[in-house]
Amino acid sequence: MADIKRVEQGYKSRSAYIAGLVVYDMYCGQQHNLTVELMNGPIELQEAVFAELLEHPGKETSWFKHRIEEIAKSESAKKRSQAKAKVQTDQSGRITKVNRAFTKMCGYTLKEVKGKKPGDFLQGRETEPEVVRDFRQAIKERRPFECIMTNYDSRGRSYRVHVAMRPIFNGSELMGFEAEEKKI
Repeated sequence: MADIKRVEQGYKSRSAYIAGLVVYDMYCGQQHNLTVELMNGPIELQEAVFAELLEHPGKETSWFKHRIEEIAKSESAKKRSQAKAKVQTDQSGRITKVNRAFTKMCGYTLKEVKGKKPGDFLQGRETEPEVVRDFRQAIKERRPFECIMTNYDSRGRSYRVHVAMRPIFNGSELMGFEAEEKKI
C-alpha cells in the first residue's frame, strides 16, 4: 500500500510540474530545450522549478532561464552534500575502494586506507563495543548488518554514523563487503 501511495504522489508531483512547464512554454510562445531537459531531470529539480513558476507569474523568459539554472545548481550541490559514504572491502575486510563522500566525511583518502580494515582507524574510545561485536559477527556470518555507531575522523573528532553493510557475492563466492555510511 505504501508503494502505491509513493507512486501516486510521484505522479501527482510530476503532473503538476509538467503543467507548469506547459504554462511556461505557452507564456514564452515556444518550447524551450531547457524545458525538455528538465522534464527528463530529477523530480526534486522539477518541483523546485515549478514552485518558482507559481511564485513569479509574468516574469521574462531570461529571468526564468537564469533562475532555473540556479535551482539546478543548488539541487545538484544539495545532492552531493547528502551523498552517502561508501566503502568496499575484499573478503578479509580490507579496504579496496572508497568514494569522495567517505573522504569528505572522515578525512581519509583511499591512498591512506587501502588495505586496512575500517575499524582499525575509524573506531575509538567512545565506539560502542556491543555494536562492534555484532558488526564483526555479521561479517563472520556473511550477512547484512545495520547500526548506528560512533566513529572518528582523521583529526580524532568523533561523529555518529548510520552504517548499512552487506556482503557482495558472485554466485555463492564471497567477493567482499560494501558499506554505506551517513552522518546523523
